[in-house]
Amino acid sequence: ELEKELFKNEEGEFHSDVVFEGNAVPMLDNQGNQLVGIVEKITDDTVTMDFNHPLAGQTLHFVGSVLEARPATEEDRQRLTAQFSGQVGGCCDGDDHEGGCSCCSGCH
Repeated sequence: ELEKELFKNEEGEFHSDVVFEGNAVPMLDNQGNQLVGIVEKITDDTVTMDFNHPLAGQTLHFVGSVLEARPATEEDRQRLTAQFSGQVGGCCDGDDHEGGCSCCSGCH
């Protein structure tokens, strides 16, 4: 539930042309990330929105095929060992960030 005030323009009018039940509305979170929410309900004071992915809760089936197989190299083994032991953060990809990394907590 979000305060209805968030959906008013500079003149204090509610954006009913955009914010109506069932409509997808682009929003920003408090960190500036864009997400899309579906308006579920509008009351006098609040707008209830669903920010789940449209496929959330659905059973997904994937079809794929192996295009190539090869033995793991020593470099592959080291990278996997470091990743699963918490030495490498996913966003840092093992790069040396001079004693730390601002993008993730597991980077060394």
